[in-house]
Amino acid sequence: KLFLAHNNTGGHSLIENNLRAIKVKTTNLATFIVKNRIKRINFLKMDIEGKEYDVIVNLEANLLKKIDKIALEYHQLSKRQIIKQHLEKNNFKVIFKSFPFSQTGILYARK
Repeated sequence: KLFLAHNNTGGHSLIENNLRAIKVKTTNLATFIVKNRIKRINFLKMDIEGKEYDVIVNLEANLLKKIDKIALEYHQLSKRQIIKQHLEKNNFKVIFKSFPFSQTGILYARK
């Protein structure tokens, strides 16, 4: 489900909330990589409104090996360390740029 923000198309979210929801067809990143026989991803940019944790920690090492660089907007300070640890375990160097007075920021990772 995609939860729709009123008067803010940039505020739609996959995180469950009390906004109106619509059903949308999705696929996960692992399936997309395999189905499309992608051998290398030079740069992966993610802005998926709170679901970045689920995508990154569920990517297996053999798929993370295909990715050179990642930039993602994170939405939960409590989960950014778990994302960082998972990426570092898979040979990425990770840095954060936090937004002041916010739970969000940008994570940059590269091999």
